[in-house]
Amino acid sequence: MNPVNATALYVSVSRSVLQCDPRDPRALAELCKLLPFFRQSLSCLVCGDLLQDPIAPTNSSCQHYVCRSCKGQRMQLKPSCSWCKDY
Repeated sequence: MNPVNATALYVSVSRSVLQCDPRDPRALAELCKLLPFFRQSLSCLVCGDLLQDPIAPTNSSCQHYVCRSCKGQRMQLKPSCSWCKDY
């Protein structure tokens, strides 16, 4: 995973959590809507865990990342991609 993209996403998530007013039900509801997206964006498409030592696919058109140790294995999670198919 491009370190800049991973860092930017991490900072965005952290900022959203820290700026959320826990007394505001609407703010909490918005945060709860975003957390699954953030989790999916930082998860390996092979093992499903949070990315560990992430690598990007060789095709730059794809934004799917996997853990380095998962390279060469079949994707277990969706969405699969017509660009990268399996790792």
